[in-house]
Amino acid sequence: MRRLLCLTICAPLLSACGVDEVPLPDEVGDATGDSADGTSSADGASSADDASSADDASSADDANDTDSASDTSTTDGDTSTSTESGGNEEFNDHCQAQAEWDPEWAQFEDEVLVLVNEYRAAGATCGDESYDPAGPMVAEAQLRCAARLHSKDMYERDFFDHTNPDGLSPWDRVDLTDYTGSAVGENIAWGYPDPASVMAGWMDSPGHCANIMNPNANELGVGYWGDSNHWTQVMGAQ
Repeated sequence: MRRLLCLTICAPLLSACGVDEVPLPDEVGDATGDSADGTSSADGASSADDASSADDASSADDANDTDSASDTSTTDGDTSTSTESGGNEEFNDHCQAQAEWDPEWAQFEDEVLVLVNEYRAAGATCGDESYDPAGPMVAEAQLRCAARLHSKDMYERDFFDHTNPDGLSPWDRVDLTDYTGSAVGENIAWGYPDPASVMAGWMDSPGHCANIMNPNANELGVGYWGDSNHWTQVMGAQ
């Protein structure tokens, strides 16, 4: 059975959801939803897979729910195909909508992965929890699909949450991509203009930070919708 945690922080928005295996700080409370404006990270996004999500405009919803302050959006551009290393690039019909992506947005996504692995290599303190250095995560195409489409959807349907207006949780959205591993966390954010600022927002939020530092996660999908600075991270484990 999974636990859902939600956090809310003021500023640009952040939200996070995470799974049971992720040690979560006391400040993150049991919840099924996450913030509506800003960033949010979720370990199971707003699903019952033990995620923490935060619902807070001006804050970042990170992995276990942290909300970054400036609310970036990932753009599902449509210019060039992004080919991040790792993952199967054979997309199913659901993921064809993001196969062609703005190259600048894809570059931002790649930069987030680099920063994630720098933080993991150094170890971190997330609220009251200390995390030892963890191994790197690799880019995974199906998780990236889920992340991109969620960022795009938040922009197009004007919402900020781990659960979309159709009631689909992060876990549900990952299932639609045919990902063969297990989704273990999701972070979302809104209003942050670049990778460094959104990562700083997530790392300052205990829940989002916990998702990023989760030692069980070894794959990552990042989705950035540039028209609105919406960001989504989806963590997975194979």
